[in-house]
Amino acid sequence: MLSLSSAEATRTTLLIHRDLPSRIDTELAAEGARQARLIRSRANSQLLHHLCLGLDVDKDWSQLPHAIREAVFCRILDKEVHLSREARSWISSNGTCPHTSNFHVSLWLGLYEAASRRPRWSDIRRSDAASCLQEYTQSVNHVHQPTSVWQYCINTVCIPMLLFKWIGIISGGNSNVERELWHQLLCFSRMRNLVTWPALSIWRVCRQLKNIWIYVILIQHHNPLAYILRLAQKGVSRTLQKDRIVVQMRRKIVTGFASMAEQGSLTLDVFDGNHACRPSDVKQVMVATYDDQFRLASRCDEKKSSRVNSTYIYAEERNSRQPICKLVSTEDDQKICEYDRKGRVFGGVIKIGDMEYSFRYFYRRGYRESNDVLKAEFKIPASPSKGSLIIYWGAPAAEDVLENLAWIPSDLVCRIVKNVGNQCYITTVSYRHKRDPVRETVLKEGNTVAAIPSSWAPTIFEHEELLQQRPHDTSFESDDLLYHHRRSQLKLVAKFCGRPLSWAAMMNPLVWQYLRRKTVYRCVPTWWLRTELWNHWQNSGTLDALAACWMDEKILRAEPLLRSYWSARGSGRLPAAKVFLDHHIEQISAAINMDKDVSEVCMLPIKTSDLYAMGLGRDANQMTTRPEDCFNDTKDRISVIFNDTGCWPDAPGGVSNCRRDLVDGHSTIRNHVLAESANEYGIPRFQVERNVQSLKTLPLWGLDGRVPNHGLIENLLESEVDEKISSTATERDIVGVFVPLLKLFVKGARSQSISRSDMVTYSNAVLGMFDYFQLKDYNRTWNSKEVSNAWVEAWLTPFDDPNITGPTDCFELQRPTLSDLRSALEIFSSYFFIFSVQTPEDCPQVFQSTHHGVSSLFGVFLKHRRGATFGIWDHAILWRECCLNLSTAQSTLPIPVQSMVLAGIGLAMRLAYFHADVVLPCTPVFNP
Repeated sequence: MLSLSSAEATRTTLLIHRDLPSRIDTELAAEGARQARLIRSRANSQLLHHLCLGLDVDKDWSQLPHAIREAVFCRILDKEVHLSREARSWISSNGTCPHTSNFHVSLWLGLYEAASRRPRWSDIRRSDAASCLQEYTQSVNHVHQPTSVWQYCINTVCIPMLLFKWIGIISGGNSNVERELWHQLLCFSRMRNLVTWPALSIWRVCRQLKNIWIYVILIQHHNPLAYILRLAQKGVSRTLQKDRIVVQMRRKIVTGFASMAEQGSLTLDVFDGNHACRPSDVKQVMVATYDDQFRLASRCDEKKSSRVNSTYIYAEERNSRQPICKLVSTEDDQKICEYDRKGRVFGGVIKIGDMEYSFRYFYRRGYRESNDVLKAEFKIPASPSKGSLIIYWGAPAAEDVLENLAWIPSDLVCRIVKNVGNQCYITTVSYRHKRDPVRETVLKEGNTVAAIPSSWAPTIFEHEELLQQRPHDTSFESDDLLYHHRRSQLKLVAKFCGRPLSWAAMMNPLVWQYLRRKTVYRCVPTWWLRTELWNHWQNSGTLDALAACWMDEKILRAEPLLRSYWSARGSGRLPAAKVFLDHHIEQISAAINMDKDVSEVCMLPIKTSDLYAMGLGRDANQMTTRPEDCFNDTKDRISVIFNDTGCWPDAPGGVSNCRRDLVDGHSTIRNHVLAESANEYGIPRFQVERNVQSLKTLPLWGLDGRVPNHGLIENLLESEVDEKISSTATERDIVGVFVPLLKLFVKGARSQSISRSDMVTYSNAVLGMFDYFQLKDYNRTWNSKEVSNAWVEAWLTPFDDPNITGPTDCFELQRPTLSDLRSALEIFSSYFFIFSVQTPEDCPQVFQSTHHGVSSLFGVFLKHRRGATFGIWDHAILWRECCLNLSTAQSTLPIPVQSMVLAGIGLAMRLAYFHADVVLPCTPVFNP
């Protein structure tokens, strides 16, 4: 009514409101977290726009007067602006109002502050995001939903088909049935328990039958699997036969050969590996010498860096084979260890360099013959006034049970107590991510407790890092390989070893005992079994991944700590199973987590996040202990989504090495990985745990046929994919929405030069595809004949525009046939598979792409739909390598297919550079 512009009309609201205009303040309070996040992401660009007096400086900078350009610079740099008379007249003649621009600068600063005060919407439901996109799709199509009568008839017809499908699923005995059935019965909460219990009872019977057949067909005749299964059922073995003993140890087997020395003592030479006879070309790793009473007298170990000599001292009045202490010496260190009645080191003195420490070990209680150290106390004997260092390993359930020493052992330090005078520094370490510990330190002084930064805790001992490593050589039975065999058996070894046995000697019953195989078994924990399994799978090459995954599940189902979890999950009580995990997850992690050097290069083992997802290995993308801790930024850490194509973590090359250095070296970045790979069975060449919060490997040509259940942080269930399939209508969705977007993309690929307005048009087409696949099924869309016909039509349709390449504007050799068009469609359906990845509303706000190809368009979606910053870490080689590889010299594809693929990649490259906020070269040399 007053003929005011939008900016001036907004400014007039200051007459009645001092801070924010009342309308904007009210609308902001009613918006959700997504709108607040978009406001924060737009604030910087809007501030720059109004600091530039509302001028389009990107386009009109060269035409602006010098005084106006100087004023813009001064406003951005927060300097005083002096406008001449000519500048004021230019501003008034162009309708620019500095007071209005200043008001909007203050307005956007207030909007940013108000949006930042809103709490994080961390508990967003996928159904809420789906409903938003559903409204978008319906608004595009303007279609009417079927009436309730028709819907009822369709549901009635689908019920028999649904029952038939679930009969086939349950009879297959798949391990992911519980969560699928739970999701299928979400709408029938009252009937859920009545249906799930009998259905899952039948499923458990089918699963047992399936496991029996797997064992008979796959396991029984497979030596590596039989070895792991025997290890799980009986434990590690020590087998003594004649003068040879074979001992199974952690991730290796050693073989010892007995002989009699010149002094008449028994000597045991130990070699790595399983040997049938004494090897002559292998150096021994340990030599053990026994006295005349067959007690271990000394031991010499050949390490990579030094030689370790151990001498054992026994009580004179006793004839026990268990020593009272041992002396260990190397080139730099010395140690005196005292044994308790159970043959465990309970205290002693350790000398590291010139420093000497007294130590005392405390073992796990409540378990017979436990050799696991949970607590250690260190002091300086010569100067007790310097304080003490107490270290706890493992994950105690609560702080009040620290002195009970009854939790699951682990190599991870959970608590450090430093006593210095009357001050006590207590550092508590939590492992939400096992490679990313969080430390909290408090200072106790008398009755006062104050929280302090962890860096303030003093270093009271010189070798604190070495002392924090949990000792494993504390049990005498691990030193003496013959400890579990009786003296009478060792006497036979000493009597007959090295002597040829005649036929007359074979009639002696003692010789029969000497020749007999004598085996002793010791049980091993779950983490040891899993480490053995996956280390063997990784290094041997004789164990297939499917069998290893089946064995991994069997091992976890036998873990005592997880019995309640598997019981609740197997009976359909998934909330109860999740509650159990929440209450015992620290203990469970300590019991099942494998050694770091194995787990960091294996993606198939079941993680704790997979247990939360009620699935198996790789059903969850989170690398954290609890899924909710996956995306949790702090003031010191920021989350970044990065995308790699065909390189890190399972392919070699220069780009992979650059990504390796970036992931391993930047501890302040929490990486969320979206790695495109040829298939889903790649073995990592680099570690995938340290500084990695979530990992999604997207197989472009996988054996699963590109089932679109992949998510950036959380995957979809198979039932949710079925729902997307059923909601994808041919005429309404494929023809009405996707086909126009696809034709628009092909038109852009055929264009020789693209203007700014065309960039916006093609960008909207890409965003429309992303929005479409958030709700609709990927395979049904791309495999439909409507898309195939539209693809052919889009490439062959002539345009009265010289900028767009026509079907006849090329050589005869470049004109595509119908087979060529179908081949190109198949390639692009794989390239665009990243469009189907589900992204939550609340996701990391930085996206970095290694290259500027089709996969980098994921950053366009994150920028405009999730408010993220889009960066390209450009190696400047993708376009070059595409032109080389997709050429007649190197590629076996037909020339028309090469041209179409290059055209699509070229459009994607332009769009990526058009929307990128940051473009960083890998190196400053030879990059444009």
